[in-house]
Amino acid sequence: MSQLIALIKKDLHVTLSQRAVWFVLIGPGLFIAMLGLTPILFSNTVNVTIYIVNEDVGVNNINIGTNATILITNYFMNDKTVTIKTVNNISKTTLEENIVWFPKNFTEVALNTSVAIFYVRTTSSDTYTRQLLFALIPQLVDQAVKMTLLPKEQPRAQLEQLPVQTPTGIKVKDELEYERAYQASFSIGYAIFLLSIMLGSVGRIGGFTRDKNEDVLEIIVSMVKDKKVLLISKVITNLILTTITALSYVIGALIAVIGLKYSEIDTTTQGTNDGLSTLVFSQELLLSPKGLVIVATLFITTSLIVVISLLIQLWLPKETGERAESLIILVIAFFFFFSVISDPFTTTFILLINPLYWPYKICMTALFPDIFSPWTYLYGVLIIAFYVVSAIIASKLIMREQFILH
Repeated sequence: MSQLIALIKKDLHVTLSQRAVWFVLIGPGLFIAMLGLTPILFSNTVNVTIYIVNEDVGVNNINIGTNATILITNYFMNDKTVTIKTVNNISKTTLEENIVWFPKNFTEVALNTSVAIFYVRTTSSDTYTRQLLFALIPQLVDQAVKMTLLPKEQPRAQLEQLPVQTPTGIKVKDELEYERAYQASFSIGYAIFLLSIMLGSVGRIGGFTRDKNEDVLEIIVSMVKDKKVLLISKVITNLILTTITALSYVIGALIAVIGLKYSEIDTTTQGTNDGLSTLVFSQELLLSPKGLVIVATLFITTSLIVVISLLIQLWLPKETGERAESLIILVIAFFFFFSVISDPFTTTFILLINPLYWPYKICMTALFPDIFSPWTYLYGVLIIAFYVVSAIIASKLIMREQFILH
């Protein structure tokens, strides 16, 4: 036990004394925090005033303009950045910047032609304002038109969306649940990918590579009575380092999620949630008991990377081990990530043999049990088997180092 503690202290001291290591440890957290807070950094908090001009006289107690006005007003009722003002004459808004106008024959034309025509005017160059007027408000008006015309009047040309084709073997009780799982797959997959890339550097510094480069590995092996102690010390050291990295990622994601929650920014409205910020975990996942599942997944993933890294370092000579380790981990991470984002619900042979896929699949099953089969928990058997086999191989490789010394 004394040798184990001494080896862990030595490795931690040597590793943490290097500044580059701290960048690797806390870098993922800083990166994901800044990534998630991009809606706050680039959003426009200036209040927007929109005038709704409803001149629609309606037909036989049917007034689509009134229905659309009510729908728009109610939608922005609790939005502190958008003010809706209603007037009944277009002449009263000559000098106003943002206008939505429903003409007198709005309902009549819609009933006769099934095409409801309204007008929008803005002199603002602000992206947020233009998104409101040319994207969100037209959707609300379209909703009001459909609510009024159907089933009273059938449109002449009716567009129907085909049912969503769900992947084979997936039971979907709720399309919304399917969509949530689809979005979560990006966040979890990206977290595993980024941590894998970053932890490759930690493994080189805190593993056997440094000892080989300094030509002290053989000496350490000869001095340690129980060769397993050397392996255990490296595993514990790297687990400490990788746990710090995983926690920094989770803390960074929490900062981003909580920041968005209390910033009063509606990312859905602004359209800022369609870009890189989707890689951050949603509030629903991270700020709930399900967040513990994500933390456990990241910890298991980091431990798998540690094991892979240490095996490569022991297996290959020091001349090629460092370069090969980075390349192998990079290939494993890239194959995992791009397979997942292309189709997060399909299992291929390439993914089955990829250790990073196993905790990902278990995590998705735990988060969305209505979508994934409980049989996917059997991936846990693969993880345990991987640990056991890796420990046996690593022990033999360490004995090989002792044999080479003699």
